[in-house]
Amino acid sequence: MTTYKVKPKKKIYRQLKQGDQTTIIEDCYISCKSCSSRLLQSVYQENHYVCYKCGCHQNIHGRDRITLLCDKGSFLEFNQAFKTKDPLNFDGYNDKLIFDKKKSGLQDAIITGKGKLQGQDCVIAVMESSFRMGSMGVVVGEKIYRAIQSACELELPFVIFTASGGARMQEGMYSLMQMAKTIQAFELLRAKKLLSIVVMTHPTTGGVSASFANVADIIIAEPQATIGFAGRKVIEKTLKEKLPEDFQTAEFLFKHGHIDDIVSRKEQRDYLIKLFQVFGKKGKPSRKGKTFRARAEMPLDKSGSNAKDHLDLVRKMERPNAEDYIQRLFPDFIELHGDRTSADDQAVLTGLSVFHNIPVAVIGQNRGKNYKENSERNFGMVSPAGFRKVQRVIELAEKFNCPVLSFVDTKGADPTAKSEKSNQSWAIAQCIQTMLRADIPTFSLVIGEGGSGGALAVSATDKLFMLEKSVYSVISAEGAASILWKDSNLVAKAAESLKITAADLAERKIIDGIIPEITPDASQDIDKQAGVIDAFLFHELSKLLLLDASERMQRRIEKYLSMGTDQIVGDKSEEELIKDVQ
Repeated sequence: MTTYKVKPKKKIYRQLKQGDQTTIIEDCYISCKSCSSRLLQSVYQENHYVCYKCGCHQNIHGRDRITLLCDKGSFLEFNQAFKTKDPLNFDGYNDKLIFDKKKSGLQDAIITGKGKLQGQDCVIAVMESSFRMGSMGVVVGEKIYRAIQSACELELPFVIFTASGGARMQEGMYSLMQMAKTIQAFELLRAKKLLSIVVMTHPTTGGVSASFANVADIIIAEPQATIGFAGRKVIEKTLKEKLPEDFQTAEFLFKHGHIDDIVSRKEQRDYLIKLFQVFGKKGKPSRKGKTFRARAEMPLDKSGSNAKDHLDLVRKMERPNAEDYIQRLFPDFIELHGDRTSADDQAVLTGLSVFHNIPVAVIGQNRGKNYKENSERNFGMVSPAGFRKVQRVIELAEKFNCPVLSFVDTKGADPTAKSEKSNQSWAIAQCIQTMLRADIPTFSLVIGEGGSGGALAVSATDKLFMLEKSVYSVISAEGAASILWKDSNLVAKAAESLKITAADLAERKIIDGIIPEITPDASQDIDKQAGVIDAFLFHELSKLLLLDASERMQRRIEKYLSMGTDQIVGDKSEEELIKDVQ
């Protein structure tokens, strides 16, 4: 991405009417070097220094960014006088520092301090690209460390806006070691279970992108920001090939699952406030004005429909999917994207929200409502990247002691060669292991079809419930019919034999309970069905939260270690066999 500098043009004077008074204000037109549009400087500044014609986010001074971000008069700057000693006595370096100090009004390439966003205290750091291209030397590293120390002492979230060309060459290995220093500083936040957020702005490259900028809990970026490690020209020269136009842009990273979201400058303050509200919530479950009447009004269906009927029903396009329920149950849902490695699997939704006064992490396997959506979401069949995304959110939830709520709806994990090459089996196993290890309350609900290991990966939880008409199976009925009877037409027989309905599984104590569906099924009134789920979910989550953590973990361990034990018969007990060996 090109760095666009906006140059003021000839001054003009405008009349500004406020009630009965008219004021003459000084203004000027400036030119956006991205689209060449003429912009009124006052309007451009009101638009957060973003071109209101093409949306190009111009570079802005760190102090201007703090003014846009913080409550008026709330920012208290830290360590303002820190400056480098020129550790290598590098030729010409002091002259460059003097020039940049005059140009930027700063002693070095970062501003740190404490401020408020809608009354919420936080520690903020903003890198300044006009000072040595925002490069990271000893002062930048030390100020980030000191700011994080303050966040830990005050128990506040930490937010940093990056804008850097990388390491500062004139400070040699001192500069390189700031990569390790800043990552170690972020470890202090992790140990204290404090929220860390990185906002990547143009440019974020080199040693900054390869260090603290990529270890935060939440990573977002401004539109079209250049983000990467090695420079584009260096890569093209090394590889001797032309790179894609969007290469190393925020959009490129988002597409490949490296960042959580792209957030425009105008929306960043509100986005951060929402995050603070989620992670700042502490209290008991509260469900004001609502009762559990829905549970009594919704008895289970006794019509005797068979397994094949249920299977056909949950596969209908109009069947409510995870997105339908998440929108209704979690109106403040903040979606988190990507596995930070390779992709953002659309077959699974992950994010954060508040459920009746309790911060929660939400996972939803997500089918579409038409062929286009199903194609984009791979019919809810999760890839290794999707399972890594789930793992990341579970680990984030565990760090902040948030319950995990998952909605299961998949035929199974993605079975393609591409997923096998990415070690699908390992991804599923790791996801199950992460869920079982998580020292937080976990709850899952099968809302449609639960298919094999792909479903178990997000439902190995403290409590597993099913909607009344949903199904959960070790293999698809079609697959079982083909393997067992060499006849794919015997789907109904396979479905009945596998015992895949909620009633079958509750009877065998595979699941912990059934949530009734409205007649004839959930698609008839999604709002009403969401209300029923809300009541049951609140009730079950409240019970889990009352349990001591060690007791909850012990119950989970015993639950899964005892699965199937009662179905084993033998001639001798274990004690008798031991005696025989002796």
